Amino acid sequence: MYLNLSFEPGQIKEQARLLTDMGASGKNFPAVYIDRGSYIVDACMETGADMRGDGVCSLQIGRFSSLAENIRFLTDIDHDIDSVFQGEIEGIKNIGYKHRRKGQIIIGNDCWIGYGAVIIGSVYIGDGAVVAAGAVVTKNVPPYAIVAGNPAKVVRYRFDEETIDSLMRIRWWECPAEVLPTMSEDLKGDIYDFTKKYGKNIRNKEADVNGSPVAIMGEDIPIYLYIADWKEEYCTYPKVIEEFCRTFDNREAQLVILVPGDSEEERRRGSELVMAELEKYSESDSLIQLIDDQAVDTESLVINSDNIITSREGNAVELCSFAALYGKQILFGTDIPVFDEALYKNRKLKKLRREESAAGYINSGQWDKAIGEVTELLNDDPSARCLIMASDLMFKAGEYDSALSVLYRAFKKDPCDHEMYFMLASFLQEKNPDQAYLCYENALFFCDNEEDKTIINAAWNDLRERHEIKVTPASIIILAHNNVEETKKCIDSIRATCPADAVQIIVVDNASEDSTAEYIKAQNDMIGIFNDKNEGFPKGCNIGARAAAAGNDIFLLNNDTILLSNSLFNLRMGLYSGDNVAASGAVTNYAANSQMVIGKETSFEACRNLAVNINVPMADPWEDRQWLVGFALLIKRKAWDEIGELDERFSPGNFEDMDYGYRVKEAGYDNVLCRNAFVYHHGSVSFGKDNKKYRKLLEDNLAKFREKWEG
Repeated sequence: MYLNLSFEPGQIKEQARLLTDMGASGKNFPAVYIDRGSYIVDACMETGADMRGDGVCSLQIGRFSSLAENIRFLTDIDHDIDSVFQGEIEGIKNIGYKHRRKGQIIIGNDCWIGYGAVIIGSVYIGDGAVVAAGAVVTKNVPPYAIVAGNPAKVVRYRFDEETIDSLMRIRWWECPAEVLPTMSEDLKGDIYDFTKKYGKNIRNKEADVNGSPVAIMGEDIPIYLYIADWKEEYCTYPKVIEEFCRTFDNREAQLVILVPGDSEEERRRGSELVMAELEKYSESDSLIQLIDDQAVDTESLVINSDNIITSREGNAVELCSFAALYGKQILFGTDIPVFDEALYKNRKLKKLRREESAAGYINSGQWDKAIGEVTELLNDDPSARCLIMASDLMFKAGEYDSALSVLYRAFKKDPCDHEMYFMLASFLQEKNPDQAYLCYENALFFCDNEEDKTIINAAWNDLRERHEIKVTPASIIILAHNNVEETKKCIDSIRATCPADAVQIIVVDNASEDSTAEYIKAQNDMIGIFNDKNEGFPKGCNIGARAAAAGNDIFLLNNDTILLSNSLFNLRMGLYSGDNVAASGAVTNYAANSQMVIGKETSFEACRNLAVNINVPMADPWEDRQWLVGFALLIKRKAWDEIGELDERFSPGNFEDMDYGYRVKEAGYDNVLCRNAFVYHHGSVSFGKDNKKYRKLLEDNLAKFREKWEG
């Protein structure tokens, strides 16, 4: 069904509602509420063929909002995309509960909706917002935001945060009609003068919190505020009550129902209807409270609630406005279902409160109570914060292995949390001081809190005083032959993901013919070496390694690679996992030797997302290998000095890395593949342009390798 909407400027003098003939039902449905001063040039509301009373559409528009031409409001039932067939077949009855409806759109006060915009159901457009022409709005729009695009995204805000807050509290659109003309110069004048003039009359609503009539009937549970639309023919309150009782059991949420009415008799009648509905769920343990709206301040109720459920009452715009002002979640009472997303979010809120309780017990030394809270949380998709607390408690109890296992779970939640690296360092400082050193270094790298930095530095210094640390910085040797843009990306990734003091960048230019040399010379944080001719990979790497700072580990890195967060950190953790480890290598999207963990055609963005889950500390990620591919090969300085440089017989390249791995093993050391160190590799930038020549090089170097190792 399509409803065409058009209201001329000045036509709406007070709140009006548009009644739509429901045909065979014999009832008129109030599809649209529009308040004074608002107008619609030309819009279409698409409601679908199935306009049922349990969740049917609702469009509500606040005061002084302007809607341009060709706007479409979509409030139809969603197709069931999870079933085999997602359409309609004659003779097959649809299953109602599998059909989701997002049937309500609420537009605030003083909004501007541009030409041709599309607004999807279950959306609130906040006061003062602007929707650009042609935008497709699929999510709530914050007050005074300007959104554009498909899907619509915030481009900017009309005013600064403080000004927006003042306007939301002044609420000039609530002024009586006869007063607004006297404010014409102010309304069209400077925004800062306006807020200064009218802002002084703002009441401090937060002071009303303690005076709220809401009775908190459960500890630390989310509160839902709902205004019953009992006077509407197609009311939503029976569905909201039913869904609430079905969704929230075990007293895990509270529903506060406000019963509106213009007189005591009306409110009594409304309460009777709502109570009759509640009687159907008398055996439910759901927490529900009824409130008479006499002398009740809606704004104070909103402040005291966690979630706001809209209905088809005419005051939905005001309710959403206050919800946006105080950061409350908005649910739409016409949706089918209402609580799915809210259930997840509020269980998350409940867990957060329990985490705060556990943290309080830990800080006060009440270990038994803390363990009780944390144990419950561990069984319900625990957050990183909860896992950190649990790990800390286990460590204090002497359960080292369990503590470490839980901490590894925490890294999966947030691999950039400096507190986790600090904890891991604490766990490792006696077992492996070198790895503890690296963890403290990484904690400092991720930390942006000066107080925490002081604590980390103190622990780091204490570690160095008590232990002989063998860790040295890594000299990163990058060979470049043309492809300057690839080299730039590689070096930028080093700067972005590695502590500056932990690396030395050395770039060897193998006689590039593009602007590579000029780029290297312009950098002040690296050493540049410029060969007169292309010396190939083995010799070029050796030249770079000779320029490395004394004692530094050697990291051979192709210029067509990109380091991701924790790539080098985890390679170094592998290198220092034992005294016998001489070299560590990375997994990637392009390499031989079974070091690929994803296809070579995978985009960089997909690889970067994958690395978020791969590049984290974990239990035993190191795999012993005969050799490691040299695209990202970290070699301990002691081993480099003992085993020697790359064998230049394999120039211009290939098999020198396999040869080095064999030499590592021959010297009695180990090569470890770090399954938790992903490095993006573009692949074959230098060698891949002439396939025939490349195949001949492989054949020749394979013969050299066999001659050397097979006699």
